[in-house]
Amino acid sequence: MIFGLFSVTALAEEETQTISSGTLTVEALEGTASASGVGLKITGSDGSTVTGTTNSNGVCSKTLPYGTYTVEVSTLPSGYLLVTYDEDGTMKTVSDLSDSAVTVTIDESSDAVITRYFVRKETANKTVQVLVEDLDHNGFSGVEVEISKKGSSSALAQGATNKKGVFSTVLSNGDYSYEVSNLPDGYQLVELDSSGNPVKFLDEDEADGTFTLTSSMDGYGITITLVKEGEYKEVEISVLTYGHKNQGVQGARINIVKSGKTENLVSQLTDSDGKITALLPEGTYTYSVSYLPDGYTLVHLDSSGKADRTVSLKDSSDTMTLSSNVKTFSANYTAKLDSEYKSFQLKLETLAGHPVEGAKITLAKGNSGSAYASGTTDSSGSYFTLVEPGTYQFTVTGLPEGYKIANVDANGKVTSTVEEKNAAWSVTFTKTGTDFSDTYKVQTNTEENKNNGGTVTSDDPCAAYTDVIRSKWYHEAVDYAILNQIMVGSGTKFMPNGEVTRAMVVQVLYAAEGKPGIGQYSPFTDVPKTKYYADAVAWAYDNGIAAGYTATEFRPTKAVTRQELVTFLKAYADYLNMDLTASADLSVYSDANEISAYAVDTVRWAVTKGLMTGRSATKLAPKGTTTRAEFAQIMMNFEELRG
Repeated sequence: MIFGLFSVTALAEEETQTISSGTLTVEALEGTASASGVGLKITGSDGSTVTGTTNSNGVCSKTLPYGTYTVEVSTLPSGYLLVTYDEDGTMKTVSDLSDSAVTVTIDESSDAVITRYFVRKETANKTVQVLVEDLDHNGFSGVEVEISKKGSSSALAQGATNKKGVFSTVLSNGDYSYEVSNLPDGYQLVELDSSGNPVKFLDEDEADGTFTLTSSMDGYGITITLVKEGEYKEVEISVLTYGHKNQGVQGARINIVKSGKTENLVSQLTDSDGKITALLPEGTYTYSVSYLPDGYTLVHLDSSGKADRTVSLKDSSDTMTLSSNVKTFSANYTAKLDSEYKSFQLKLETLAGHPVEGAKITLAKGNSGSAYASGTTDSSGSYFTLVEPGTYQFTVTGLPEGYKIANVDANGKVTSTVEEKNAAWSVTFTKTGTDFSDTYKVQTNTEENKNNGGTVTSDDPCAAYTDVIRSKWYHEAVDYAILNQIMVGSGTKFMPNGEVTRAMVVQVLYAAEGKPGIGQYSPFTDVPKTKYYADAVAWAYDNGIAAGYTATEFRPTKAVTRQELVTFLKAYADYLNMDLTASADLSVYSDANEISAYAVDTVRWAVTKGLMTGRSATKLAPKGTTTRAEFAQIMMNFEELRG
């Protein structure tokens, strides 16, 4: 805070003269005029004090020994206020005189010091201004304003805003209430945050309020902000506490970013209800949690409201689209209190690394034998639940016939197997302890433990799958896919007639390449990092083998068309530096004109290499789908080309 300007004047003395004191001069000004009667207190570093008062010239001078002193205003003449001026000339009132203290030093190099203070007369009346405007600061005229003494029904001032949206009046010190009416049709009243962003809609009567004028104030301003009806959508995002109905997590930070931008449009801490609100125009936005109070962890809930995994803050992003027909948008995050709930996650996978889906996991607390929680492993082979602190027995049942939990050594070699009746283990959770997360290996009835860690070596690799008919044309191809660990079924089903999805394609190519490490995950928001195919999509995207439908959409569960499938394969062949020449004549197919322009050369290559044949002599069906059995055959043919 700048109270005055400081200047130093050196006294000319003969070199032989000993100087041990100097002059401190304090000036008090009212504008450019002198201000008398300003009381001062000067305190030395030893605690000694000197007092004084500015004279008719607005000056108080004291001769003081060399040293460091604190100067402050102790009293003001009746009806005066102490003020400061910012660098831009803005005047501010100093309500606490102790805030006027400044430190000065008198020594040989500065034995005459001038300190300056500013005062002004307290005015009896203050200007009160009511401004009604939109977010672009365009004023609204004709809005009625009425101001009364607080508790009184008699108006002291009333009138309408001018063309700039301003109503002004002059009032003395006191407590007041005001009412606003006749707001323009087609507009809504909004509340702004400290950054000037609209955060919620208000009812018209919420434009009314109260204010107080005191002697330290120069005036008072009231701003009322309006937006067009329908121009902004109400957004409400909450962080709720798992296991506590309607209890929010206070102090979590929610960020909202406009699609295509990087700067936060909204960054708010949740209130006592665990909620933030914002008003946003139409568009697509990304929202996320960037901070949680200590002791909380985000969890994802399935459609039944059960927690099925934990979520890191960096993976908490989601999107919302505010279209013309959307009035409000709401979303909830859920966070567990770590001292109340612990995470239990068990993953089952074969020796070859394929997930085991459909196995039943049951947890019983203590020795009760009663199920505390139970469920089946998902498509990634995982089962997740939240449990309270305590000791639990968990069991694994429902494995496909012949499958056994395997104990393996550091080299992946099976040292023993566990029969289902003995597949039980114990785990203890404490309030301050860690969560449980582990992967158990499962040996299938077509896997033998070789030194390489479990290669499928059965004479009939399809023996585990009850839906693979050995007399069918695809039997050899399915054998190839299983033996080479590029395709796997679910439980006892291979699903040879099931449709191939985009995720399946990249997963098979990724497996064919030996599942190399990835640098970072893909940018696709519909490919969660917890999905079994997330690494495959990331690898395919990084190596130019796969692209999304949009910059953020991969559509992993969409059935892949025949022309899309061979597009993946040609990109993979290019990655492998294989021959990409093509000479097939597609005119023999009556539906060749149905091939998308981007895929014509790719389909010609695939037909040339024998990776794509007609569904009949005259039909290529480029936009038809592919079965898993057909894909197994294509991959076996591709391997022959690869050599």
